[in-house]
Amino acid sequence: LEIADALGDQELRFHVTNDLGIALADAGQLEEAQRVLEDSLSASTEMANRVLAQQAHYNLCEILRRRGKAREALSHAESAVALAQDLEERTALSEALSNAGSILVDLDELEEAERAFGQAVALAAEIDDLALQARALGGLGNVALISEDHHAALDAYRHSARLYREREYDEEYISLLGAVIETMARLHAPDIEEQAQHLVDESQKRELEESAAESLARAASVYLEGDHLDEAVSLFGASVAVGAVSTRHETDSLYFVEGLAKAMTRVCAHLVDSSPPSTDTAELGRDVMKNVIDVYGLPADAVWEVYGLALEAIDDLPTNTS
Repeated sequence: LEIADALGDQELRFHVTNDLGIALADAGQLEEAQRVLEDSLSASTEMANRVLAQQAHYNLCEILRRRGKAREALSHAESAVALAQDLEERTALSEALSNAGSILVDLDELEEAERAFGQAVALAAEIDDLALQARALGGLGNVALISEDHHAALDAYRHSARLYREREYDEEYISLLGAVIETMARLHAPDIEEQAQHLVDESQKRELEESAAESLARAASVYLEGDHLDEAVSLFGASVAVGAVSTRHETDSLYFVEGLAKAMTRVCAHLVDSSPPSTDTAELGRDVMKNVIDVYGLPADAVWEVYGLALEAIDDLPTNTS
């Protein structure tokens, strides 16, 4: 940076500050990253370089969104869109429109968000950029989900997942498969278990089990909220099993075990309520938990975690089931 200033080289100053700002953002130093990227925007403005200015606005938009400053981020997103339009850069324009769409979702301006994502999809299709299409389709899925148009959300997520798979964007692909599962749970889709197994298989191929486990747990929570206990237990159990596939995730799997414990406690309560008074509830609870442990192959520490959480959850049950 000192060399750029000594030479009076604004383009060099832009690239140095731009790269530094991105590095600071990656390190989580968002406030400092914003300050540095504002410097890069100033450098591009002094040069009247619209290409670099578009890039600077785009980067600032990302940082401000991460800092929770959605309205400021939208201003930079709109500037990035306008510059990309002037430059007739369809790739940059599609990226900028998707960015703007995401911020508009944050601001609950869903009609504008849907319009931005739709334009981004069309532009990406024109230039045959599958990754940009997938990103914008995922955004359309998010808008539809928030609007409770679950069928439209499911279609968009599935299309996005297919495109990410074709481009071999593994993390995005598994994430979108997870979005498919969560949406299917809201629709009470009959084939959700088949789709859940597909998510598990695909995540294991790519060593992305933790992402799959989180999606399965969120889908299970949807069922649990609706008191669909069989489905909740099945998906929580699957999340525990896939989360504990490798020792890398064994500790994290306890997070999913908590959900399974809550679901199983609800099941035990239901069974006790519907059983004759003479039923030995301790034996019933033990048998249910033993079956879950056997089926899902929980590690020893997780078994004790389930036991402890189940005991804690008893306090939340009605007196006649405790």
